[in-house]
Parts: sequence; structure tokens; C-alpha cells
Amino acid sequence: MWWLLITIVLVLSPVAEAAEITVVAEGSEGYPALILVRGRFMKEDIADAPRTFKAIAEAQEHGAIVFLESPGGSVGAAIEIGHTIRDHGFSTIVADNAPCTSACGLIWLAGREKYLGLRAQVGFHGAKDHETGQVSSHGNAMIGAYLYEMGVTNMTVITYLTKASPQSMVWVTPKNARSLKIEVKPLRGDLAMRTTRR
Repeated sequence: MWWLLITIVLVLSPVAEAAEITVVAEGSEGYPALILVRGRFMKEDIADAPRTFKAIAEAQEHGAIVFLESPGGSVGAAIEIGHTIRDHGFSTIVADNAPCTSACGLIWLAGREKYLGLRAQVGFHGAKDHETGQVSSHGNAMIGAYLYEMGVTNMTVITYLTKASPQSMVWVTPKNARSLKIEVKPLRGDLAMRTTRR
């Protein structure tokens, strides 16, 4: 039943411009809550979005699964949300056709269990220096430290995830995740269909 709820939200709701964090289904004994994170993390969200997410997370007594659909945005906000996900042991999901790029990918990596739809893609690139528009070495160092905390400890993989310019993207998919030493669980076929934007 709760998978049906997430389907309805993904199908009927327009993609949010600014970040929206909502509980789609409350948890109960044996069933984690469903939290939906959508939209871009704007500069002004750097404090509000992590605070909202933390408050929601702390209210969950049965764990949670976090569905992600976001083009990214503020790295600082994403890292804080990622830490909350990891602290609470929540799982993360990117379904087929649900975009999750840039800072959204950092959140996805925080999941205790990380799920991908069979055709899902999670995009990564280097941190952006807002003065030059190019990769920020300071920002990449911050992302690298975060990735290490999230269990991505291979320097070749960290370099891969942060090497692309802010105008481009490298992708993590169900096919290449193993070679990147990122443990990914596939969404079952029926589950993937139910959670996919149509």
C-alpha cells in the first residue's frame, strides 16, 4: 500500500523547483516511513532543508526509506542531510526516470542500503567555485572527506566522482556500481515500476 502512495506522488506532482521534504507514508511496526526529497537545494536552503529533514527523521520510530528526485544544488545542505540519513540508518532510493544529480547523489550515497531502479542513473561532478565556475579544490576536499565518511574510501573512486566539471557529469548506474565499489541493491521489477515517474 505504501508503495502505491509514493507512485501517486511521483506521477501526479510536478517537480519542485525548491527543495521539498515530505513524509509520504508514516511508518508502522515492520514498515518504515517513506520520506520524499524533491527539487533543488537552493542557496537559501542551506540551513532550512537540513533542519526540516532532521526534524522529520527524529520523529520516525520505525526507520525510513528516503526517495530522491533532485537536480542537486547546495553541497552543504546535501552533506548535512546525508549525515542525518547515515546517523538514523535510513535507506535511499532513486527510481527509474527520477533525476538525482550533483548534490542529490551525495545524499543517495548516505543510505545504509542504496537502491537503484534498473535504468536509474545518479550523477556526480566536482564542487563548483562560484567565482570561476570551475571545479573548486576546497569544495572537492570537503566532498572527498564526506564520501570517505559514507564508506567510499577508494581514492580512485573518489576522484572519479569528483573529476567532472560542474557543467558535466559522471554516472553511477546499476551496471557500473560494482566496479566503483559502491554496494547497490536493485529495485525489484514490480517495485521499480510502482515507484517510477511515468
